[in-house]
Amino acid sequence: MNQIVIGTAGHIDHGKTALVKALTGVDTDRLVEEQKRGMTIDLGFAFLNDRITIIDVPGHERFIRNMVAGVSTIDFVILVIALDDGMMPQTMEHLNIIDLLRIPDGVIVLTKSDLIKDGQWVDLVKEEIKEKTEGTILEGKPIIKTSVNTNEGIKELYDLLSSLEGVKIKSQNDENFRLQIDRVFHKTGYGIILTGTVLSGNLTIGSSVGVQPSNKTGKVRGLQSHGEPVDFVSKGDRAAVNLTGIELAHIWRGSELVSPKSIQAVHRAIVQIKLIQTTKWKLKAQQRIRIHLGTSESLAKIVYIPKIISSGESINAVLEFNKPVTTALDDRFIIRAYSPIDTIGGGKILDKDPEGTWKKIKVQCQQLSNQVTERFLQFITYSENAPKSVGFWADKFSKSREYIHILIESNQLVNKKDMVFSDEGKENSKKSILEFLTAFHKKNPYREFINSESVRNELGFSRSWYDFIISKLNGKEITLQKGGLMLKSHKIELSKQDKKILERIRHILSKIKFLPVSLKDIEENIQCETDQILELLHVLKRQGYLLDISNQLWMSRPDLDELIEKLTDYYISNEILSVGKFKSMTNLTRKTAIPLLEYLDKSGITFRRGNERIQGSKFPSKQERV
Repeated sequence: MNQIVIGTAGHIDHGKTALVKALTGVDTDRLVEEQKRGMTIDLGFAFLNDRITIIDVPGHERFIRNMVAGVSTIDFVILVIALDDGMMPQTMEHLNIIDLLRIPDGVIVLTKSDLIKDGQWVDLVKEEIKEKTEGTILEGKPIIKTSVNTNEGIKELYDLLSSLEGVKIKSQNDENFRLQIDRVFHKTGYGIILTGTVLSGNLTIGSSVGVQPSNKTGKVRGLQSHGEPVDFVSKGDRAAVNLTGIELAHIWRGSELVSPKSIQAVHRAIVQIKLIQTTKWKLKAQQRIRIHLGTSESLAKIVYIPKIISSGESINAVLEFNKPVTTALDDRFIIRAYSPIDTIGGGKILDKDPEGTWKKIKVQCQQLSNQVTERFLQFITYSENAPKSVGFWADKFSKSREYIHILIESNQLVNKKDMVFSDEGKENSKKSILEFLTAFHKKNPYREFINSESVRNELGFSRSWYDFIISKLNGKEITLQKGGLMLKSHKIELSKQDKKILERIRHILSKIKFLPVSLKDIEENIQCETDQILELLHVLKRQGYLLDISNQLWMSRPDLDELIEKLTDYYISNEILSVGKFKSMTNLTRKTAIPLLEYLDKSGITFRRGNERIQGSKFPSKQERV
């Protein structure tokens, strides 16, 4: 059975609490201070029947934050207007809040009808209501005239509210449990008791549950719904939860109960902001505002907004909160001025803790759509080089995998190898790799391959995405060989001039036995561009003639082979090789002998022990020498 949560709204002394009592028999002014002062300062709760809860919220301006907490999770609103007063300032403020939070449905109730005998006045009040509610979610809703003294209209209202069963079909697209806490206290013999409306998922006795933003975990000792013990609560239920394993200091109104590790508190969010038509406030960068999100209230700073906005305008902006807040994508909130406190607008969470550079965040802020389906496609595009899994997106949206699959289908996306991507994204990534290789070959015409991992790093592709794209290109447009990439169409063609330069390089390398030659030495003897010389050196290296010793020191392979023969003969009668002996053996100075010895160590030909060398693990065996 789907439970319905109804909330009252309206100006102070317009009879909200008395109306709830007439409907339910319950006086929701539960606090002594409330009963003494005759006005509601905190949330009160009453049950119309076993499936409908009524939340009575304050009307006094000073307690508006409690009113926001009350209506943030309701399905249906009763806007209460005293017939003798008509619409008052707080009536309009509450109406704006109801509309900004997009409460699904509602009714308008005129109270104290026994005080007004003038039918013309009643008509004037109704005309004003129709005018003020035009364009809001209460436009065209029923207007019921009531009196708690004469019972006029009470049955009509009761019947209307009782018929609300099934008016809102609860979505099953939410796996993770969420409950925004509107009341918490300690009860002797039980421990912590908290109440709230279940936003999504379900909770059972004995299960562990997370508390955010304190990031603590507790265990459910008991559950109640509509004043009766139950084994579990689910989306839409009003619930009282007896929690153990957590201290009262770590849980407060404004906290959330969530599935463990599902939702984390955030400090920054990209939001859509809309100002109400009647506000005189303007919003600009670096401005401080009050944010009422669910049952929480926090201060925030507008750290980025593309332009100043005024009444009736909407825009995307980036907010930074002064303390961690618990939220999910598409949660709605109310904006109130920092000082003096006044309701000025509302908004919706478009992204939380956005990643990337500040420049990237600002661009995304301007682009992000208010529509979920379109925004999901934008997120997919933003992560084009590192597609994420269905599970990742379910966590990001705080929704079920089923919900994400619906978004995937509606956007005609692909879910493959635990990655969600678009065909356009796949083609863009293929194009990026081909363009990168084309540019590489143009700049390095004599190199056959480029290291595959360096391509991935340069393009910023995730490992799984890169491997997937390479598999689509390999053997068609590219060739993958020994960790290197090349365009299949790439061919190395040496000109006559190139071949002459190669011969001159060979000649330079053969002039002094065992001497590693630097790039500078070669440049001094060959008058051509450094890049061209380097490319031709790599040609000789690929041909097996040349070795890159270290720090752009080069040596011919024949010279190295001859040196290894010398070392072989030396180690027949000697166990160790000193630096001095190596220098005399090769006629090298220390400047060139040390890099060459280090190359031999790195290659496993020799092994350094102190300042001396012994045979390394890859020193040629007798059979290899034969």
